[in-house]
Amino acid sequence: MVSKGVDYFTFSSNDYFSVNVTGPKVGGVSGPSNNFRHQSFQIDSGNISGLLSFDGILVWQALQNGAVLLGGSQEISSLTGNLGGGSMANMLKTPSTVTCGYAVSYGFYDAGPGVKPLTDQDQLYVYVTDSHANWMGTLAEAMPALSAAPLNSFVLPGAHDAGMFTLSTVTGILAGPDAKKLLDGLSILSVFGTIVGDLTMAQAPRAIANLALTQKDTIPTMLDLGIRYFDYRPGTLYPKIASFNPGVRYHQHSMIPGYAYVAFLQDVIAWLDTHPTEIVVVSANTQGFSDAAMKPTAAQVQQDLDQAIANVKPASPLVIGDKTALTQSYAALVASHTRLIFLNQIEGETSKYDSYDDGAYATVDPATIVGALAGMNAAGQKGHDYTVLQMQGTATSAGKAVIAAAVTSLSDASSPLLSTKGRFDAVTNPWLLENVPKNLSNDQLVVLLNDFADNCMTQTAIELTRARVAQRA
Repeated sequence: MVSKGVDYFTFSSNDYFSVNVTGPKVGGVSGPSNNFRHQSFQIDSGNISGLLSFDGILVWQALQNGAVLLGGSQEISSLTGNLGGGSMANMLKTPSTVTCGYAVSYGFYDAGPGVKPLTDQDQLYVYVTDSHANWMGTLAEAMPALSAAPLNSFVLPGAHDAGMFTLSTVTGILAGPDAKKLLDGLSILSVFGTIVGDLTMAQAPRAIANLALTQKDTIPTMLDLGIRYFDYRPGTLYPKIASFNPGVRYHQHSMIPGYAYVAFLQDVIAWLDTHPTEIVVVSANTQGFSDAAMKPTAAQVQQDLDQAIANVKPASPLVIGDKTALTQSYAALVASHTRLIFLNQIEGETSKYDSYDDGAYATVDPATIVGALAGMNAAGQKGHDYTVLQMQGTATSAGKAVIAAAVTSLSDASSPLLSTKGRFDAVTNPWLLENVPKNLSNDQLVVLLNDFADNCMTQTAIELTRARVAQRA
């Protein structure tokens, strides 16, 4: 007999929600008592009917009172570990779903044979919660003390590298005359190495997705999931490929362009126009840019905002805030229509106290991330405008073997960043719930930042906001 292992992580926000994960003759239903637990089983040939049959089906279902809300499946070979037919073979086709009654986020990682230090076990996470599309307003209504407290009292769930959820700009460049310039530019970056320079045009989209995409949901979906802070890095295209769309700013991951900045702003403004109780915070910054020429000026970023507002023409008034809004109450901000706040760092406009460190976060071990989070304290917050606690690791910085595997993979579900998602979440969320109220001041805004932003992180932020307000009372 042969088998392929599957690790899975589930989260249910209430007793009426549960998640059923099964393989051939294995698995079962997990409820809230299984939250943050590492569970696993084997797709075992001994459990698969049929002579010389090796392909088993991994199935998940999100349930409410036993009724199926949403589900997915994937055929996995117990012999080779290769994927067959199913709904999870492409990372970018595993979107979150949000309705008025529930939200479901999920993801699947195809481990293949496993390349050290990455796991050789396939990974699945499924999180089901109530809808958090209007969580700030709902929580403020239920807690008058929160409504009257400064915005600094909130813990906001945030999207790391928020504009890196699409390959549309990359595929446009690869289809044109600047394709080789893009690959040549990637090959000289130390983080990617010369392996990227050997890519064929056919290999390039998958390799770039594995190396650079940190999200897989659109901006409106992230907002519906409850995400209220966006780490956005708007810059013009890398000089060698700038002729593709001169002067237009995209989210930049090193030199890989994601979603256009004006389009992002339009999405946020249009969403805010239909969600009058919610506040969105944006950090426009230039972290990690490959070339200084890509950096915009504060004036250009303002021009993009003005253009986005003019394009959307919101029906309701929208006042733009800065860091001074953090000391104003939630109620006052909503009453004054100050519901889009910028904590930019392009020209040093704000200062953040951030857990991120290049060395600590280049890891596949969640204990290393917890160590970085544990180093954050109230004394360190002094002199900064707000605090950021980063939950994701950077597996792509954990060794050349990881880069090589990401570049040469034949699977569209093989992102190294996705390989650690469920395992890290299962450790960081409970740690944050226990320690943020003890370790940090309740008088400074706290942001939880993560790759593949999800509803479980929003649930954690809601619980922490409740705890902080209770401590302030």
